[in-house]
Amino acid sequence: MKTSKLRYITTLVAWNCTLFVTLCCVVIAGVEAYLRISIPRSTGTPVWERTAEDDRYKLMKRNFVSYPYGIEFRTNELGFRDNKSAVPAKSEHDTRIIVLGDSFTAAAGVPFDALFTSLVEAKLREHHSGIQVLNLAVGGYEPVRYRKVFERMRSVLDPDVVVAAIYPENDFSNHTYEYDRLRALGLDEPEQSRCYESLYVYRAYLWRVVARAERIVKADRERQKIAEGDRQHGPTPDWDENADAIKAISRIARESGLEFVVVLLPETARNLEDRALESRYFRVVQLCHEENIPCLNLLSRFAAAGVEGNKLRLNAIDAHPNAKYHALVAEYLSPFLEGVLAGNRDSFIMNEE
Repeated sequence: MKTSKLRYITTLVAWNCTLFVTLCCVVIAGVEAYLRISIPRSTGTPVWERTAEDDRYKLMKRNFVSYPYGIEFRTNELGFRDNKSAVPAKSEHDTRIIVLGDSFTAAAGVPFDALFTSLVEAKLREHHSGIQVLNLAVGGYEPVRYRKVFERMRSVLDPDVVVAAIYPENDFSNHTYEYDRLRALGLDEPEQSRCYESLYVYRAYLWRVVARAERIVKADRERQKIAEGDRQHGPTPDWDENADAIKAISRIARESGLEFVVVLLPETARNLEDRALESRYFRVVQLCHEENIPCLNLLSRFAAAGVEGNKLRLNAIDAHPNAKYHALVAEYLSPFLEGVLAGNRDSFIMNEE
């Protein structure tokens, strides 16, 4: 009798487990299908290439067109994002602003005219007819490579104002730089993707579950320390190297008679009032104050305005910023640059929190 009851319970549990797994698979399949239908498909080959002939190791192809999420991504003759091939000539009456940055500024998936660099140019031209804003951002870059771009393009483009658009969440780690270097030199094998990593539902939601499980199992303390900005153990070598690059850009700009400013770009995938997040941004603000660099901390501006970071994502599978994000950045950055152009840089240095 006991054996029959135990067999019944075992069978019932097995059926319930099977039903649960089946329902989960159906739900996952349904969400996957929805995401595949609702998110435009990317076409064309990657815009970037790795090369050992340049110490940036990763460059964007020149005069190239691709279509991430169905949106045109075009580069100019210098290998930076633009809507035309040739960089416009600069006359003696023009004011040229160059913007250094990473994928948040290059912004694959956002139309060129909706980029904050394009919007800022249009806004500044309302009062300054000769304004040119050039987007020199490359995905994956950090201040170490911002400096290299600036040093190479300074004589080519003859800028008047240099803007470093910094994303503090990952811009003070050289992990991507080292990865690009090893790949460019042929010293590292390409990472093998797990089969489930290509699923949209994984990229949108399930990666969080896997990431949390891996943290529990592996207890990867070093990675966690970097992710937290190493707040308890002081600056890391990566922080020092990238902070030195910002200082070098500032010094070179000052010696060349150029204005150099920093804008801190907000997160898009978490609470903008997160204390750990705020501390990483404040650390960069402190660096700018110490170096007498005008700094616009957009994390604090977005948070004070009640902006919800998760509504600024490009789409469910990509946490890069969308067009709304770029419009908000331009809304705050335009008057900031107006003040810098008017010679009010000291007030921004003293008053920015």
